[in-house]
Amino acid sequence: MSRNITVSLDPKTVSTAQAVQKMYGSNYYTATLLLPRSVRRAVFVFYAFVRLADEIVDNPETKGDVLSELDAYGNDWRECYRTGISENDIFLAFRDVCLQYKIEYQLTEDFLWAMRQDTIKSRYTTYEELQGYVYGSAEVIGIILTKLFGCTNHKALPYAKALGSAMQLTNFLRDIKEDYELRDRVYIPQEDLAAFSVSEMELVTLPSSERVRNLMKFEINRAHDLFNEALAGVSYLPSSVQPAVRAAAALYCEILKEIERQNYVVPAEKIRFGTLTKIRLAVLYGYVKK
Repeated sequence: MSRNITVSLDPKTVSTAQAVQKMYGSNYYTATLLLPRSVRRAVFVFYAFVRLADEIVDNPETKGDVLSELDAYGNDWRECYRTGISENDIFLAFRDVCLQYKIEYQLTEDFLWAMRQDTIKSRYTTYEELQGYVYGSAEVIGIILTKLFGCTNHKALPYAKALGSAMQLTNFLRDIKEDYELRDRVYIPQEDLAAFSVSEMELVTLPSSERVRNLMKFEINRAHDLFNEALAGVSYLPSSVQPAVRAAAALYCEILKEIERQNYVVPAEKIRFGTLTKIRLAVLYGYVKK
């Protein structure tokens, strides 16, 4: 089941949002291009809303009070949603998207809560504890996207959440070194580190040690399981958006496969794929392999 929704969005704002996604989320961007135009425009705006908050937390322009800046972002969004007035064109456009697609306001608060967590919490004791953060930072994204896709079948939601989780766990693995060295964050649960007798320092400085590689294999298998679970529910989505979802999953799975090809050693440099590789994977898994 699906519903057709057309939201009138300012082309200039959409263009700005599209540029944000292209700059910060090239894998997502490639997959988004496979969406129908009306859906694509709403997704650009949504991505800009979440990415700009994420940039405040992960890559602040100044060394000031990141929490205060994030809180100001959240407060401005709340005021915009309440009044329909803002100097932030992305906020205004996303408000229109939320109202038209019937996106529950609380979902945006859940996301902002997770961003706030990144300013006050840098370690997670158990996987269950980490899942609380993953819900707000990733599963909520899946839920909102399902609504933007025009899907009214509630059976799709658990699979959308699983895909969000799978992608977020992949991010954690890809960005281990960057998160630790630049932000003093470790997303791999402390219980997993202990189970494989891996210290945080060893995780970053000795990625080719047998213990670290065994840990990576464990975490990658967990992410693969989530991807497999998520892909089993793609059929619940409107057929017009299924290629984009399969392509997005494939592009992220390729990150895991690259680590596997390196014998479970996360490369020192962030894993990136060229434009032609991304297009090939998007077409192959979006339209050919189902």
